[in-house]
Amino acid sequence: ALARLAALTARGRDVVLSDVVDAIRRFGLVALVAGTVATLAAAILASNVIVGVNLGGPAGWVLSTLAATGLIVLWVYGLPFWVLLVDPERDGQPVIARARLAALLLVAIPGRLSWLALLLAALLLISTVAIVALLTIAPAYALLVSARFGLPQADRLERWLDDRGAAARPRQRPDRSRLQRVPCKR
Repeated sequence: ALARLAALTARGRDVVLSDVVDAIRRFGLVALVAGTVATLAAAILASNVIVGVNLGGPAGWVLSTLAATGLIVLWVYGLPFWVLLVDPERDGQPVIARARLAALLLVAIPGRLSWLALLLAALLLISTVAIVALLTIAPAYALLVSARFGLPQADRLERWLDDRGAAARPRQRPDRSRLQRVPCKR
């Protein structure tokens, strides 16, 4: 619900308190599934970091390094994903297209998103000192910054993809019903 409010604010729309209830009703199940998948992925990657550190040696270092990299990528991917999931201008798109757009955005501008993720992680870590700020202001501010940065970038990337004919749409298989079967000669 908080991401929807941030996306509405970033799009310049009016925000009212009933938007929270509407966001929970419309995106609650999808957000719950996506959050569960992200939590499971983070738990698996975090346990791989611990196993790799305890394993020691080159194999352990590789495992823990790859798992730590996966955690960082999951964090950076989550910033545009949560805002794109509830973007009011993408309400008609399927969830998988929004997830794909977030992944393409991560590939298109990894440096900017990494700096944004680092800045927001520092903000959230600093705000843990003041628990009230952590519970109220810091997550809302982090989502608002992510929406203000991510949505225009996603719009620009989507226009660029549409101009090149490689839009975030699933490819259709060619119609093979018209092909004739030619028997082989042995």
